[in-house]
Amino acid sequence: MVSVDPSDDAGKRLAEALAVRLPGPHNVSNARLAAACAGEVGVPLERCLAALADFSLPGDRWRVVEKDGVTYVNDCYNANPTSMIAALETFAAMPCAGRRVAVLGDMFELGDRKEEFHERVLARAMELPIDAVFVVGEAMAVACAAVSSKPPYRVAERIEDAENVGVAGVSPANFADVPSARAALATYLRPGDAVLLKASHGMHLEAILA
Repeated sequence: MVSVDPSDDAGKRLAEALAVRLPGPHNVSNARLAAACAGEVGVPLERCLAALADFSLPGDRWRVVEKDGVTYVNDCYNANPTSMIAALETFAAMPCAGRRVAVLGDMFELGDRKEEFHERVLARAMELPIDAVFVVGEAMAVACAAVSSKPPYRVAERIEDAENVGVAGVSPANFADVPSARAALATYLRPGDAVLLKASHGMHLEAILA
């Protein structure tokens, strides 16, 4: 068995190498484990660090782009409760000159705990320093209703209500489909804001960037 401490010297060096392309303590932990396993078969840490120098993520995995002065983190390749919460926590810790906005869509293939998992993700999003949360999809709509029934929140169902999202008592905002969420974002966002797009790939949240 290989065990590691992501906060040790090797972990810190890996964190520095990953900082721009793949931030977040969960990614550091994964990298530290991978480096430790590589070390078990004779691959030195320096070689692991060198491999990260030109590392790039495939597909829509933590792809950071800027559009009209707004920074978008497109992480729409796949999603599960653990990866959703990890992405939200990493996004909440990112530097941001304006407001942080999370756009969350349905997660697929979760079985009979689907409602529980969606509500857990959304509840965590509401706890973090994120100024606005938009949700898209049937499962997220159910979670939105559950979370919004608990003080101090009430659901913002109309697109025009999106201007008030992030104000105490008016969050999250629930949208029926991606075009509706995209229209609301166009009204709500301003230069300096940052947006996380996170859902299972079948939700096609990346269309918001089209």
